[in-house]
Amino acid sequence: QRLLSDSSNGGKRNRHHPTNNPSRNASAAIDVSFYEDFLKIRRDKEATSSKLSNTREVKERGKRPPRKAKLACDVVLEKSPRQTKPTKPKKRQHETVAKVDDQSIEPLEKFSLYASCLPGLEAILHDELINLGFVPESSAEPLIGAGGIAFTVDSVESIMNCHLHLGTATHILLRCGEPFKARGMEELRRKVSKMDFWRQYLGECKNPSLPLPTIDIRVSASKSRLLHTKGIAERVESGICTALGSGKNSAKKRPGKDAERSPIKLVVRLKNDFAQISVDTSEQPLQRRGYRQPGCGGKSPLREDLAYAMLYGSGWRKREGNERPFSHLLDPCCGSGTIAIEGASIAAGLPPGRLLPQPLAGSSLADEWLWRQLVSNAEARSIDIGNSAVMGSDRDGGVIAASKTNATAAGVDAIVRFENCAVKSNPWLAAGKPEAVVPDGLLICTNPPFGIRSSKKKNLFPLYRT
Repeated sequence: QRLLSDSSNGGKRNRHHPTNNPSRNASAAIDVSFYEDFLKIRRDKEATSSKLSNTREVKERGKRPPRKAKLACDVVLEKSPRQTKPTKPKKRQHETVAKVDDQSIEPLEKFSLYASCLPGLEAILHDELINLGFVPESSAEPLIGAGGIAFTVDSVESIMNCHLHLGTATHILLRCGEPFKARGMEELRRKVSKMDFWRQYLGECKNPSLPLPTIDIRVSASKSRLLHTKGIAERVESGICTALGSGKNSAKKRPGKDAERSPIKLVVRLKNDFAQISVDTSEQPLQRRGYRQPGCGGKSPLREDLAYAMLYGSGWRKREGNERPFSHLLDPCCGSGTIAIEGASIAAGLPPGRLLPQPLAGSSLADEWLWRQLVSNAEARSIDIGNSAVMGSDRDGGVIAASKTNATAAGVDAIVRFENCAVKSNPWLAAGKPEAVVPDGLLICTNPPFGIRSSKKKNLFPLYRT
């Protein structure tokens, strides 16, 4: 501003200058020369930028521009580039697939199982496992809590025997490994992808030309940093695909999900920042025996595992020497016949899981021939107890017809007997009447109505008075 004001006054001294010092005038002349150099460099840069814009237009037209000499200002202002070693482009983390030597992965030899049941039935389940020859561990695990028993087997045949002979178990879970700590979504995905279990359990899925199985994941989380169940399921599935050699990009090369193949059911449990992943080895819960037909369940059907536990705990089972403390069983309020059918199956020696589909379906451990062989051998060991040892009765003729249909599907229609009559008219309970035939060693086991689902009037006093 001082220089411009001096030039506008024709070189005269500005009245604002305190002195007319010659040294000050010399420094002003130096400033003017520097300012002129700066303006020259600026004009050169503007000319260079216009030439560069013209060069881009020429390149877009497909013509090669003439070679230009660098200006002095470019030499001064540009920085010399650093000479660095060429580096390979990094892959994204979700696309990284670790190469695993399949020969180093050993097949499964020991199977850590967890048999779940309804709370309160652990003692009966423990007794069943001991009878099968398994030594169960503690009845309550630190990460899971009550409601099941952990044990270890050494063969696929033992897993199938559990499905076939356990009557109070609801699920047989195969542990995928030891519990591990996971406090972040990426940590969870990374640790799942490093598990060898997926290449052992789904060995044939390592071939990228084969479709991946459908994976159904059920997640429960409590007292952990990871609480978003949907996000946890997505990270677990992504880790499994990475372990099988299928990242997000490579999974597109596969044919897709195999709809005809049985889905793989996973159970993911997070508690106190520790994750436990298990495989549900059965296609359906074990309490669904398979003999209850559609439309033949009645108004308030009893669960099959509860009926089995009632009979097992009351003594309707074989003891040492194949003897039972009771010889006859009666259910005067049979409904759809669950207690009578379960009692007839126990008396005849038929395993409760004989009608279930094969376990371990969809995995490399599945063996349908072995499953059918175990079922046929168990049915061959059944005994004939006649048609007078088990009876079920109900005053509703519709549920009696449903009971007979279910008994036929269960294969015990020749063992159990159903009567359409009230409680006081039952042949085994009509004491003092000519038609009364009261057998010795009679066990009465029933699930009477309690006035919520089966009785609208809720007038149950006459029934319980009888």
